[in-house]
Amino acid sequence: MPWTGPYTFTRDNGAFTGALVWTDDRDAGTKITSAHHDTHDQDIADAFALCLRNDGVGGPTADMPWNSHKITGLGAGGANTDAAQYGQTSVSASLDAMTNVLTITKANGDTYTVDLSALAVGGSTVDFARLSASQEFAGINTFDQAPVSKAGFTMTTTGGNVSQWRVAADSASTWRVLFTGTYSGTALQFNATGNNAGTLFVCGQQVALLSDIVTGLSASANETITGAWTFTNTGLKLVPFQWSSATGGGNWTAGPDSGSQLSFTDPTGLSPIIYVIDAAPKAGAYLQIGPNAKRAWDQGSLQSGLTAAPTGGEDGNLAVVNSGADKGLWTRSSGSWVKLIAFP
Repeated sequence: MPWTGPYTFTRDNGAFTGALVWTDDRDAGTKITSAHHDTHDQDIADAFALCLRNDGVGGPTADMPWNSHKITGLGAGGANTDAAQYGQTSVSASLDAMTNVLTITKANGDTYTVDLSALAVGGSTVDFARLSASQEFAGINTFDQAPVSKAGFTMTTTGGNVSQWRVAADSASTWRVLFTGTYSGTALQFNATGNNAGTLFVCGQQVALLSDIVTGLSASANETITGAWTFTNTGLKLVPFQWSSATGGGNWTAGPDSGSQLSFTDPTGLSPIIYVIDAAPKAGAYLQIGPNAKRAWDQGSLQSGLTAAPTGGEDGNLAVVNSGADKGLWTRSSGSWVKLIAFP
């Protein structure tokens, strides 16, 4: 056999082997014989038959290991059955989040692209591969994660008192927006209760629906109100109350006319009863009945417990002086106080 190992070829003439087969024949007294020459030459021919030709004819008859050595100077592959150069191999890839185009770069610097738009279902899915870019979803997108109690999106923020926001469907009927950090809680929560029905909460407080807001009070029976009620309008005044009369038609209204006047108004628009505070020219309050400014009671109309003659007031006022030289019942007339009755 010409090959005695994976890398060793040994000459053989049928009688001797090695580099000196003819010398060995001479020393053995063997003349030149055709048998030895035929064996030797055939051995060489068999060795050549196991070699690769450099003109490309033929080829290996079995898989060929390269003993950890490189094949250098290899031509670029051009067919599916060709070996590829290292420069033809892909070494990096980048995805354009806006166009859905994947760009692949080879070791030799050449690039080729792959359009991934066809992989988008119900909108772009590029951010599932690269989440560092802003993403805009078109159409209806469905996101599912089990268990349902942990489904949702989490957004992390930097700076401020809220470090993380989470939008979650915490149950089959509850949707929430939560925040955590120095401040934490539930910003929004909606509980679905039926078709086009549910309850909305903002920071734990239920939000009233328009249908829940009473725009007018109408009582069909006696109503009991407990606690303090405050009514304000844009002028920071109390909202007037209105009663419909049982007979005769028309409405009565009770409410403030100004910051210092409260009136009851009849169906004709007149103000039969008016209460005024801090009325000039005196300090106090008075009650007026009828539209003709007829005062029924005035805090300054009657003064009592005086120890000297009264001063100030208006014509028609009365005053009682209980002690001193001016004891008696006084009245004001034409701008002056006059004693009507002297007390003993």
